[in-house]
Amino acid sequence: MAEQFTSASLPDLSRPGRGPEEGRPEADHESSTGGESGAWASVSQSLWQAPATSELSFMQRQGAAQPQADIDKIKGEIERGAHDPEQSLLDAAKNNRVVGIGDIHGPLGPHMALLAEEMPKLKAAGVTHLAVEIPAIFQQHIDSWQPADKAFLRDRLKDKDSIIDVIDSAKKAGVAVVGVDEFYNANGEMLASRDRTMAKNIEKILQDPQAKVAFFAGGEHLQDGFRTDSFGPSAVDLLRHKNIPVSTFFQQLSSSEDSLMPIARDLTASVSINKADVPSIASLKTAAKTTYDKWDNVIFYPIHDHMQGVEAELKQVGKDPGGELTRAVAANKVLLLGEMTQAEPEQLRSPQRALVSDLMPDLK
Repeated sequence: MAEQFTSASLPDLSRPGRGPEEGRPEADHESSTGGESGAWASVSQSLWQAPATSELSFMQRQGAAQPQADIDKIKGEIERGAHDPEQSLLDAAKNNRVVGIGDIHGPLGPHMALLAEEMPKLKAAGVTHLAVEIPAIFQQHIDSWQPADKAFLRDRLKDKDSIIDVIDSAKKAGVAVVGVDEFYNANGEMLASRDRTMAKNIEKILQDPQAKVAFFAGGEHLQDGFRTDSFGPSAVDLLRHKNIPVSTFFQQLSSSEDSLMPIARDLTASVSINKADVPSIASLKTAAKTTYDKWDNVIFYPIHDHMQGVEAELKQVGKDPGGELTRAVAANKVLLLGEMTQAEPEQLRSPQRALVSDLMPDLK
């Protein structure tokens, strides 16, 4: 990938999961998905940067800040249990029939960028298929994969550009791409059947004993137990009831409005943690209002890991042509980017609107 946004106040990152000098000093890259625990503890000093005072007050206005004692406890657990996201994904692929990569749908996708970048290595680790949250009736477009097919999918899909990149990478790596979802509308019955459909379609792939699947979908399709929207068990839960070994990964973006925002915004590089190693996050809420114990692993993405996507989106919607707001974001002064980039300032929550207006008077 091309080098992402850099700033004198931030590590120079060229791809997700990396800090200075390819991430951190040399360390054992075993992960909690199948290797030695606490592999990165020796470099924990490099994981954190000091928060800006203005950002602390902003988080307190948002009601997202945790008590300092809780923050220190969680940071300590992360330091002891932090792993390289790349190696965690590869270990999960080697040790399971399905590795699930779940995101919060939106335009900012370091999770998808990581998946796209690691596709050749996932192939080498045994992954034969990429199952995607695309209706199976669109499979002909996935198979054909001409410019017209990509345009067709871009017109109909969420996260359209990023998922196109992931499919491109899978095809180049020799991984078969399969749309496992069903076409749906807002009807509750149709929505309720989607996870069953995805699970059945993945089961069909796994009828080949040599098959392994990387399953990319929204986080709720991968969580343990029933979905929070009352539409029944998730696709991954259904697979596990068939005794299919699955390991799941969710994302935490430092721009997310959730209870881990005060932690993630201090990170200097992406890290992967296993929920068994960081029990303090189990009951904390995600931006989707479920809890972090619903997935086996969580990858934390600090704010500078998705600057490239932020900058491109701001320009696309006609905001921040000079880059001032992007630089403010990179300096950890502005959070909750999804709302900021998609809404006019008067539509934002008042604390956020005040901060945006202070930084960008022309957006008032």
